[in-house]
Amino acid sequence: MLHTKSFDSPDMLFRHISNQDEKDFITLVTNPLYGQFSPFGTITQQTAQDAFKTILSNYENETYEFWAVIDKKANTFAGFSGFYPVSFEDQLEEMFFMGLQQQYWEGFFSLNVAKLACNDAFTIKKIPKLISFINPSDIASLNCAIQLGAQFEKTTKFFGTTVFLFSIEKNT
Repeated sequence: MLHTKSFDSPDMLFRHISNQDEKDFITLVTNPLYGQFSPFGTITQQTAQDAFKTILSNYENETYEFWAVIDKKANTFAGFSGFYPVSFEDQLEEMFFMGLQQQYWEGFFSLNVAKLACNDAFTIKKIPKLISFINPSDIASLNCAIQLGAQFEKTTKFFGTTVFLFSIEKNT
C-alpha cells in the first residue's frame, strides 16, 4: 500500500486530509499571498473545492501522498505536505510539495515538515530522489530547501511560471 495514514513528531502530526480540513484547505490555497508563490497562482474557491475532492479520491486510488499537517501545540491545521509523481521534461519524477499557513513559513516548523516528509519518502516509500519547484521570490521556501540540503538544479518553467528546480536525494 502506498499511503502512510499518519505519523508525527513532538510538534506536529501528519495525517490524511479529511472532510474536516476542507474549509482550512480552501482558505489557505485561495489566499492571494499563498498564490503569489504557488506555480498555480491564486486559485478560485471552485478550483480549490475541486482540488480538495480530487485529493480525497486519490487516497482510494493510491495516486500520491498528501497529508494535513497539524500543529499539535495549537491543535490547528498548519497546512499540508506530500509528494507525487509528475512528468517533467519527459521524465517521471517524484515532486515534494508543502503549503503552510503564513505563520509557519519561517523557522523550524517548515523545516521539520520538510524533514518528516522526506524521511517518509526515503525510508518508508524507498523513493531515491525528490524534486521541488520553488518560486524565486519565495525566500522562506528557498531557505528551507537549502537548510534541508536540497541542491539547486536550474531555473525552469512549471505550469508556465518561472521557478527554481531543487532536488534532494536519500543520502543528502
